[in-house]
Amino acid sequence: MQSDEIPELLIKYLLKKYQLLTVDYHSMDALSELLKTNHHVAISSNTLARLCRLRKDATTPYPHTLDSLAIAAGYINYPFFVSCMNARNIIHWSNTEESEMSFISQYTLKAAREGDVKFMESLSKHIEDKGCELNTSEMLSGAILNGLRTNDAPKKLLEFMATSPIMVDMFFECFVDESYFNAYFGEGMVQLAKHTKELNRTYLFANSIAMMYEKNRGLTQEYHKRAKRMATIDLNYVDELFAANCPYPPARWLGVMIDYWLLQNEIQKASLLFDYAIQKAQSIPSDEAIIIISQLTEIGESLPTVYIHQLRKLYLQKSKNVLYEMVSLVNAALNLSLLLPTKVVITKGRICELFSNYPALFRISKQVLETKMNRAFNHSSTCH
Repeated sequence: MQSDEIPELLIKYLLKKYQLLTVDYHSMDALSELLKTNHHVAISSNTLARLCRLRKDATTPYPHTLDSLAIAAGYINYPFFVSCMNARNIIHWSNTEESEMSFISQYTLKAAREGDVKFMESLSKHIEDKGCELNTSEMLSGAILNGLRTNDAPKKLLEFMATSPIMVDMFFECFVDESYFNAYFGEGMVQLAKHTKELNRTYLFANSIAMMYEKNRGLTQEYHKRAKRMATIDLNYVDELFAANCPYPPARWLGVMIDYWLLQNEIQKASLLFDYAIQKAQSIPSDEAIIIISQLTEIGESLPTVYIHQLRKLYLQKSKNVLYEMVSLVNAALNLSLLLPTKVVITKGRICELFSNYPALFRISKQVLETKMNRAFNHSSTCH
């Protein structure tokens, strides 16, 4: 991403926030007034137009101007906004694995185990500068997870990871092991939610996991308070995230909110979201649909039987065309197998075949999936 594109993205983000639908001088005038009224920030419409490249002017903006705009958009400062934008582009979606990263992953595991924040900062900077392949991302994420599993005091490292756009994208957002996630990383998600005030995908993701954590820890007051905030999110925004090929945060939000309304015996509200989720899954590509199914089946036994059968039917339709979301494919199938023990959803042989064919994709999640396999297949041995 070119450096002059990022201020333009920031202005367009603010225009969208205030529902100014055109990029013209009239919108710049309106935005200037809104910034002054709502944030006590005095930035002229001419400056906004220059940052948005409406005016052909090579003048370099002042750092405090960019910081003020970033804060108005809900970010800590302008450099953090830049990091967030760059983090969206670090992973190259191919299955190549860079040779030097196998060596680096050994030190990544050690750093996660020992809470070495400085190493993780360096790793984040390296990935931000160089990018990485999908398999490399999975390998490093697996190393971090395995290191954290044996870290007796991970709080400082988790706090750093919660503020690093690279770590949020590479590690937190694509995690499938829900029960382990909320139990072990729950406090980190509470911290991440505190750092993210503006409605965006990270806000949705962090607060969803924090809700799961608070529910499972019996933090009833915090759970209900967070749920009330999350219940105000408009489905139009959820639509936007799905349209932007960002399925994990909205799928997680749907899962925790359906679970919440079921627990409150608000069946109509739960049905509204469940029907939306089913319709959305039917209308989007199979890989994204399988993520929704995986997240909803994590709700478990509190799901009404009719919901479970609808999810199974949809799974059988969508699973045939999944190209890369193999972890969600297996996770959803095992969840459904546990919920419907008399119905065949997936065979043990098929799971073992996927483990063998896509080892990098299962680095993080294989342990918890094997535990579910053990339960689903009556404590038979796992894959060899």
